[in-house]
Amino acid sequence: MANLPSAILRTIFAPLVAIAASGILFGATNAGVLGSSRLVFNLAAERQFPRALNRVHGQFRTPYIAIAAFSLLAMLILVPGFFAAGFFADLGALYVFGSLLCFAIAHASILSLRIRRPDIPRPFKLGWNIKVLKRELPLPTILGLLLTSAVWIIVVLTQPFSRLTGFAWMVAGLVIYYFYRRRAGLPLTQTPTIETHTEV
Repeated sequence: MANLPSAILRTIFAPLVAIAASGILFGATNAGVLGSSRLVFNLAAERQFPRALNRVHGQFRTPYIAIAAFSLLAMLILVPGFFAAGFFADLGALYVFGSLLCFAIAHASILSLRIRRPDIPRPFKLGWNIKVLKRELPLPTILGLLLTSAVWIIVVLTQPFSRLTGFAWMVAGLVIYYFYRRRAGLPLTQTPTIETHTEV
């Protein structure tokens, strides 16, 4: 009888949690694929990626090649999960590894700009700023950097698959990037922006 209330709560909330989690995961997957394609689109404009990924569809005005490439890549990554038990759990942990690292770098970039370029016009400024060495630093960004970095470190220490695969992926990306830029005759850190190619 003592466990009756918790059993009732589990019966009521378990389906609701499953539905909410499915919706959240669907939204996160959609945002991940579309966000990645648009990121690649912008990187291609800076010659960080091949120019083909910078093409925009004439009618829909979307980077259709980048979207198709990342959708295909996402489907291929899922294939091993149908044959290996526990793969999807490892893949989820790997996603956390990458997303937390991206969030931490984004927070650090905001702080870096506030420190190095305090003179940049900022039509919108986040509240709760604190002054450090005459620089206004947003407190939410500082907390975001600390928290995302802390959780990322925990993932690195506790998830062997994420740790090995994540760092291997990053090293492979740096190597591919190095040879791509050298083959294109471009410097590693600076390049002129190219015009977006729109399909007619």
